[in-house]
Amino acid sequence: MNQDRIDWKADSAAALEEARRDGKLVVVHFYVEGRPACKAMEEETLRNAGVVRLSRERFVNVKADVEKRADLHRSVVGGRGGLATCVLDPTGDVVSALPGFAGAEEYVRFLERATKGYAALKGVREAARPEDPVLLEKLGVHT
Repeated sequence: MNQDRIDWKADSAAALEEARRDGKLVVVHFYVEGRPACKAMEEETLRNAGVVRLSRERFVNVKADVEKRADLHRSVVGGRGGLATCVLDPTGDVVSALPGFAGAEEYVRFLERATKGYAALKGVREAARPEDPVLLEKLGVHT
């Protein structure tokens, strides 16, 4: 395992299981082979030391070719566009999405906002009473 690179996984189901076990969120990075923007993001953003460190410490990371994983792209992004990065909670719900190219600073801000936003959402979900299905549905908790 190279510490200078993000440890990308191909199996999204296994990544969600790992996230549940380790209490992490999942980053799913979608790309299209041969596209200049995808190549630039790979070289400039996803190899940035700060991005690598944050990604390895706080997230389970999945890299998915849009053309090979159209099913996952449709379910997470809605099938629009190609290059995108999404943060999922351990149940597979989308916490945040970043369409298109992002530089390293913007990408780090995206990951930090997703983490903070999820912490607040998780707190609200945990405070909700399980016997209140209407409130749980509004919070995206499916019973």
